[in-house]
Amino acid sequence: NALALGAGGLRRKSSVSSRVAPATYPLTIAPQLGGSVHGSITVRTPDGRYLWYTVEIRASPPPAERTIEVEAAVRTAAQLEIEVSNPLDTEVEFEVELEGEGLLGESRLIVAPKEAGKYLLVFAPLVAGVASGAVSFLNPSVGEFWYKL
Repeated sequence: NALALGAGGLRRKSSVSSRVAPATYPLTIAPQLGGSVHGSITVRTPDGRYLWYTVEIRASPPPAERTIEVEAAVRTAAQLEIEVSNPLDTEVEFEVELEGEGLLGESRLIVAPKEAGKYLLVFAPLVAGVASGAVSFLNPSVGEFWYKL
């Protein structure tokens, strides 16, 4: 027997000689964060036999929460406060990722339970022009969200 992963879940394929009817095993994957995750799926039979498959899941990041416009003259700084909510009953520590030239800020943000915290982002460009960037907040329990700059 073999397993095939399709849109409806795992499907057992049986050979003609085994006379086992095909069966579908629903498989739901809901990653909290974008990126690659490696793991395995093991299927055991009542008599102790098993099949296992290695799995790689490649999850795309979610769409941006919104676009935030920020402007600053060359060699000056503009500050921007971004409100980040914690829906959980426990304190949450977000990892913060900055993408783009001239962006400065802390690498972590801690938000109390059921409250909102403020993240201070500084934009201090060294060259004139129009650029784009992003600020992302990541936590395994809350998930991933980001703003396009």
